[in-house]
Amino acid sequence: MGIRHTLTTLALGTSLLGLVSCGSNGNSNMVKGLKVDTTVVDNQLKLRVSSEIDFGAIIMPSLQIPILKDGANIGSVSLVPVVGNKTQFVVEYNVAEVGNLGLGSVTLPNGTLAPLIGTNPAISLNLGNNAKLYVAAAANAYALGVAIPISGLDSIGQSLGGLNFFPMFTIDKAMGAAGIFASNTPGKSGFAFFVDVTQYLQGLDFGLGQTSQSKALAMSKELMQMEAHEIALDYDQQRPSAAKEKALKEILYKWHTQKKRIAR
Repeated sequence: MGIRHTLTTLALGTSLLGLVSCGSNGNSNMVKGLKVDTTVVDNQLKLRVSSEIDFGAIIMPSLQIPILKDGANIGSVSLVPVVGNKTQFVVEYNVAEVGNLGLGSVTLPNGTLAPLIGTNPAISLNLGNNAKLYVAAAANAYALGVAIPISGLDSIGQSLGGLNFFPMFTIDKAMGAAGIFASNTPGKSGFAFFVDVTQYLQGLDFGLGQTSQSKALAMSKELMQMEAHEIALDYDQQRPSAAKEKALKEILYKWHTQKKRIAR
């Protein structure tokens, strides 16, 4: 009976909790939608990526984090629960202001390689409280990501130690990874979202019309860093050992049944 109950619990968790489930094609069911928008305001290019995330009945914290550079606000990251057990995730920023920051090796707050970016040189912008914005841009690719430590997830790292659980997703023209990173160090466990938006950005006219094609080309070069080296994004899924993944799913399913509210 105990074994059967455990198997039933895991099966229910897989069907009910998007964070721990994968579709038949291996894609994460947690990410329910994706929208990529570019706008030009005062000759400045803005990029906005929004997505609906399904955490099952787990209630994630509502937060809005400004993206600051030299004290100036150049964008924001928000995570807001909405009706129907969904959470709206949005990241938007001034492309030029982020793009002229220096490149280097980047890691998640728990010290591991970031999904998609891997060992590629990239931009990492500190958003405060160990939260980070990442951008890897080159002539052939543009990927961005956000990692947000969440104190309510510290218990995962304390129970299971360090781990990354990032199933891949494919939506329309984008590929990405979203999930949980954990560490046994408080403040270094949380949620992260990474996406390759290259196919949305190549060849855009940015709504400037035929009379402004030179400006559109300049903005395209600015966005894709046309003079930079090329990069090879890493599409391998990051998952813990089978034992750790099973234990993680059991924790998340328990929280799901409790309709747990996660503290920021």
